[in-house]
This record gives sequence, C-alpha cells and structure tokens, in this order.
Amino acid sequence: RSAARGGRAARPEQRRGGRRDNRLGAWMEGASAAEQGRAALWGGAMSVVMPAGFADVSKVRPVPDNQEIWGDADRDRSVVLELLEHTASVSDGDSLAFFFNDLADANEAASRSVEAVKVLTDAEAPAFAQDLGRCSYKGVVKGTQRVSKHCDGPNAENLVGVYLACFRMPNFTTDLLVSVNVPLEISDRSSSSHASMLASSTADEGESILAALLLSLRIHDVALFG
Repeated sequence: RSAARGGRAARPEQRRGGRRDNRLGAWMEGASAAEQGRAALWGGAMSVVMPAGFADVSKVRPVPDNQEIWGDADRDRSVVLELLEHTASVSDGDSLAFFFNDLADANEAASRSVEAVKVLTDAEAPAFAQDLGRCSYKGVVKGTQRVSKHCDGPNAENLVGVYLACFRMPNFTTDLLVSVNVPLEISDRSSSSHASMLASSTADEGESILAALLLSLRIHDVALFG
C-alpha cells in the first residue's frame, strides 16, 4: 500500500495470535448455528463469516498488523480488510476512486478501470448503520485491474476484478477498507495459471462475496478503531 495511507497499528492484544476479545466469545454463545463459522479479526475485535475455501494467510506468511488477509489458493481469490489512518484531505465523494487508484498504484497495475460506484445502505452494512454513529460515509467501488503477481514478470498480467468497500470514521481518525479480489482472466505465463483450470470467477461472484461479507461483519470492540 502507498505510504501516503498510513496503516493504523492494532493494539497488542488485537494482533494476530493475541488473546481473543471476550466480547466475541460472549456474543458467540447466543449466535445461531449459521453464525458459528465466524472468523475472528484482530483478536476478536471484529468478526465475519468467511466464504468457503478461504484461509487465514497469516498462518503461512507475515501480514501487517493493520490488515487481515484471507485467501483461496485454489482459485487465486482473496479478501483483505485494512485499517488506515483517516485521510482527511480526501473528500467522502472522492474516497472510493482514491482508494481504488491507490490500490492499483500499489499493485503496479498495467491498466485499471472503474465500472461503478455506489453508496451503501444501512441494510447492506448493518455494522455501520447510520444510527450507530460509527462512520460518516460508506460505499463500494467495483472495477478491474490488470496486474502481475509479485513473482511474475511484466508479461504475465491477470485481469482481476476488484470490489472494494470503504467505511470512513473521522471520529476515530480511521478508514476501514474491505476488498474482494477475483481473477477474471489468468495469463498462461502467470504463476496462478493453475487456477484457470478450475471454475472461473465472474464479476457477479466477486460482488456476491463482498455483499455477504458486509452483511455478516460484526464489531465487538470499537476501541480497535482508536
């Protein structure tokens, strides 16, 4: 990620491998069977129902404290949640394009295209409902980026569908990003070419995954945000 978007460090007990927040345990005691498959985020300060096939990437490689990264290695899909210092110089109306382009820059994308931008309703993201007073703006941008994996050369770009939600919390000086990345076209030269042999992803799939994540997202400790 760009150095212009400083990451917010999680408190020690909220880092990966730290103790699980008791609030998540208490909440889970009364949760329905459908909710029992929740993934604890940042030591239990947040939780979400992850799609089948996604695993915690921090189990196999280091992940920054301000990020949660979950991946589906078989199909080269990923879910990334990221806590950032609130970028006050960027207006709410410009924030989705800003974060999408900042991600494209960090990915050294050969090309990028924004296809749609929309404001999220409280029903679509209940953890950030307006009456809770947690965020000033919430929205989603979808588009594509043509990107090479870090270990591949410049002629091995994959066309990746990017579906990014932004929650702006100036009262906490924090912006939360939730993004879903799915390959739409995989280069024969890519180290991910094995994934092209499996069922290919579609734009609808990426949108559906993000929509389900936002519906299931829960906040158990707002102190995570600062």
